[in-house]
Amino acid sequence: MNRFGSSEGLAALLIAGGILLLAVQFFGGAASVLWPFFIIVPGLVLAFVADRADWPRALMVIGAVITGTGLILLFQSIYDYYQSWAYAWALLPLCAGAALYYAGDRRHDPAEKAVGKAMIEWSAAGFVALGAVFELMVFNGAHSWGRIVLPLALIGIGVLLLLRRSVKPPPAQSNTTDQR
Repeated sequence: MNRFGSSEGLAALLIAGGILLLAVQFFGGAASVLWPFFIIVPGLVLAFVADRADWPRALMVIGAVITGTGLILLFQSIYDYYQSWAYAWALLPLCAGAALYYAGDRRHDPAEKAVGKAMIEWSAAGFVALGAVFELMVFNGAHSWGRIVLPLALIGIGVLLLLRRSVKPPPAQSNTTDQR
């Protein structure tokens, strides 16, 4: 194994990139859908080489985020649904967390795995929550109840925060003497 890791893996990625470029030349109409591969492939190469060459983990995380960005754009390109970027960006920390989890698993570092797992969980939760808000209440498919529920929910949360702030907890009693 050379200092860049598996030369066979790198060769396979380069061949895949070349095939993709040739396919775009011969099937030009598909380029309007396949252009995200110009983001996905470099991200995969960076993540792969950073992992195999034991480069800093940050480079593998950057490669994972670049790859994730390309995959999101590929989905949006296929379905012509670019408005989903309003919440799809929340998946990028998931990509970073997946890279950290993988790196922690490879290097037997439970703390790094835990950070990666937490990032995956919080990112997925944020994606679902933001997706629900945007898809149900903001975008064109919003139902009439959605246009009312969101403002009422915001007002309600604001009122609860104000009430919670105005209600002060009773002072803590010191327990210096025990009277029994």
